[in-house]
Amino acid sequence: MRLLLRTRAAQESSGSISGVNTLRIRTLLSLFLLLVVPGTSFARLLPQWSIEEEVTHAELIVQGHLTGPVQVVVEKVFLGPARPSDTLMIDYVSELPSEAFHDTTDLGNWQVRDSYIKAETGEIVQGKRQPRPSVHGQSMVLFLVRDQKTQRWYPYGGGSGVKYLLGDVVYGYQQPQNPGPYVLFFDREVKTAADLYRAIQEGVKKRGR
Repeated sequence: MRLLLRTRAAQESSGSISGVNTLRIRTLLSLFLLLVVPGTSFARLLPQWSIEEEVTHAELIVQGHLTGPVQVVVEKVFLGPARPSDTLMIDYVSELPSEAFHDTTDLGNWQVRDSYIKAETGEIVQGKRQPRPSVHGQSMVLFLVRDQKTQRWYPYGGGSGVKYLLGDVVYGYQQPQNPGPYVLFFDREVKTAADLYRAIQEGVKKRGR
């Protein structure tokens, strides 16, 4: 009887040690995946601010285009210390996706669809969908704040501080799924450049009240 009890105790002790070791291995493996393997980190909501919120917090609002990894030539100034033709050093913008999607369904097999949307006009056209437009080098509106250490500008609210203009159509960054990156779609708030300019002007007026 005593031998049987000792045997059971030894088995339970062995099982407990084995369980602890298994837990330690799982914990270490999880840490390894989080630190080393991309795409396994916790879900994270990316900033998606409204135009009014962007205007409220921005120190500088300009329209311009990239001429290098961080160089933006100013075309128009809506708010802040800049002039047309100035070259600003702006971080983060070139890290964002440059391919413009038409809508969330466009993330699928777009080549076999029987209609597509012209990026320049928003018009629905029958026929094989054309390749998605690239916004590389295109005009964009930036809602900027300054890094106090580097004195360089960056978009307030991440991708939501960047609006691209393709023709007269406005594209903005959204996060269609979490976890997941920013994707460039038709903007949720405004459709045309005139709509965007109007929203900015209204936001600037509210700031002055």
